[in-house]
Amino acid sequence: MSKRTQTQAILDQVNQEVAGLGNAERRRVLLALRQAEEELAVALAEWLKRKPDGAGRFTAKHYRQALAQIRGTRAVFDTVGTTLNDTLNAAGKTATVMSYEHIRQQWEHFSLSFDGEIKQLPITIAGRLATVQNSLLHRYRKISSKYTRETRKWVTKQLAVGVIKGETFDQMTSRLVKLAGPKGLISNAPLPDQMARGVLSFPRSRVSRIVRTEVINAYNKGHMESVAELAKDDDAVMKRWDSTLDRRGCATCRDLDGEIRKPLDTFSTEVQHPPQHPHCRCTVVAWKKNWAHPSLPSAKQLSPVISPVKTPA
Repeated sequence: MSKRTQTQAILDQVNQEVAGLGNAERRRVLLALRQAEEELAVALAEWLKRKPDGAGRFTAKHYRQALAQIRGTRAVFDTVGTTLNDTLNAAGKTATVMSYEHIRQQWEHFSLSFDGEIKQLPITIAGRLATVQNSLLHRYRKISSKYTRETRKWVTKQLAVGVIKGETFDQMTSRLVKLAGPKGLISNAPLPDQMARGVLSFPRSRVSRIVRTEVINAYNKGHMESVAELAKDDDAVMKRWDSTLDRRGCATCRDLDGEIRKPLDTFSTEVQHPPQHPHCRCTVVAWKKNWAHPSLPSAKQLSPVISPVKTPA
């Protein structure tokens, strides 16, 4: 596949994902993109300052690649979110095609620093994470009573930034611990950010729980919505709960393993998709009756030993 063809395919997908975001989600993702870009630019500058000969090393290439992804996405985001729709209404098809071509050229320009394939940022996942309404923070009484809505908005924004930057769970946890602690205040930050960072006292274990649970929730919500889309064309498509059945699993998730429901129905525990509890590692997948293989053992038969039930706080 040529680079132009690959760029066009990604651009089409980006357009589709941006169009699928609500106005509030779009604004929050754009804020997360800007923060991620600023943090990566600072990290690259600091790396080059410490390593004068480091421009050609893997770390510098990684930062530049991540910045190219974000800048390309922002160019599409800004233009698709405003100009493209306005142009379509104002000047018709010819002007729209010109705007679309301009976006493609911007994206291809930003991808020049890539050594390999052009990649796409998880825009839809970032949108889910950045939206407080999609968060699970309100479900857990200790967290809900401790954090204000402004605090939860700050947390969800930082989760979106982490996904955009491609951080691992551990990297995301470390960044939130650093930002949320007393020494993490930034003097020129907006007031809500200052308030959030000033009042939060995050033990690392709590941050890790929030990061893992919220990100898994966002991805599973996406899985469920994908199953629902498939079911529009094939009403035999259902969703199935798949548990991670090892010694770290719990009895509740073990019992849920293999449950099958219609795409938007709740499971037996009254949730539509994992996570069932903090640190849950379950997932929801598409399922059809004719996909089952009768000769294969079930996951429960393969993993008969689990740990005792632990009731989350």
